[in-house]
Amino acid sequence: MKIRKAKISDIEQIVQVHIACWKTTYKGIIPDEFLENLSADKSIKNWKNFYSNSPNNILLVAENENSQIIGFCSGGLNRDKEKTARFHGELMAIYILEDYQKQGIGKKLVKALVQALREKNINNMVAWVLEENNSKIFYEKIGCEFVAKKTLEIGGKELTVIAYGIDNLDDLRI
Repeated sequence: MKIRKAKISDIEQIVQVHIACWKTTYKGIIPDEFLENLSADKSIKNWKNFYSNSPNNILLVAENENSQIIGFCSGGLNRDKEKTARFHGELMAIYILEDYQKQGIGKKLVKALVQALREKNINNMVAWVLEENNSKIFYEKIGCEFVAKKTLEIGGKELTVIAYGIDNLDDLRI
């Protein structure tokens, strides 16, 4: 398994992983109709925009032994200046295909993200996660603590998202 910076040519595989993970991770949390109608075309456009339009954005991939992307994470500057303003960095997304979860890949992705954040002189971070997402325990295991809560709407359903933060990236257990 290899962790590396993403290339623009990886976007289609990243989108495949993203959609597959949403359908498994959020089943029973986000309305089925919304999950069934996820658009690869729209997602490709969004990820290309993320990749191309900010030098502070970070996109990393995890590849298996066959060079297939099996997970990814993204990060950069904290987007929420209201509830989590004390954090400069943000882990924006981390997704790993279900068959590859619980093998340490998430920690390896976060470790690579932390290194990239440090290169941008960012020494703390926050991550938002759906409250009903069982994977939220990952953030607790690596040393992040609950810092905020807000609601958002996805697919016509109001959901609670919680923020996990860490004040010093050196304190992460990765």
